[in-house]
Amino acid sequence: MRKPVVLIFAILLLVYSASVLALYVVSKNSAPEFTSAYSVINKNCERTIENGEARVRQPASQTCDGYGDYRLQKSFGAVAAQISIVNKDESFTLPLEKAGDCLQAYGNKIEWRLANRKPFAVILKVACYKNETPVDGYSYYADENRKGEFVIVRGLKGHERISYEVDAKSAANPVEEARRLAEQGYNEEKRRN
Repeated sequence: MRKPVVLIFAILLLVYSASVLALYVVSKNSAPEFTSAYSVINKNCERTIENGEARVRQPASQTCDGYGDYRLQKSFGAVAAQISIVNKDESFTLPLEKAGDCLQAYGNKIEWRLANRKPFAVILKVACYKNETPVDGYSYYADENRKGEFVIVRGLKGHERISYEVDAKSAANPVEEARRLAEQGYNEEKRRN
């Protein structure tokens, strides 16, 4: 009587173990769910004070809300602003710049690409202007100085290989193309690991 019970128990344990293993393999190889979250660049910003002194002659900077463990850091110079993504413990900084020499004007929101609800990349619209002093001395961002519009894709911590730029004029839907490239970069990284 005991042998059949032990045998049945062993078979059930074996079936259970096999199903747990199968679920693990399927979940490991299943496609991630890609979604987006958004943050406004100028929302809930606070002036950043360098070395405890606000009057030091350095470019002004602000820290603004981001998403999850990330925040936006904006630095202002005489003519241009630069935006970077910084994680909360400041072990990771990602400048959001278009490659090449141009003054950049940023869109008003950042799209955070998520894989299974975890951020892995950002998407941002950027307009580029000539990086030279205009004749009148102050209209750097006039339409006649515009070089182009782009949608940039940059990978967050652990996904730094993701780096794309989509020319807004050459793509039918540049934001959708940027999302596709972000997901492609994520999947390529997943295959490498």
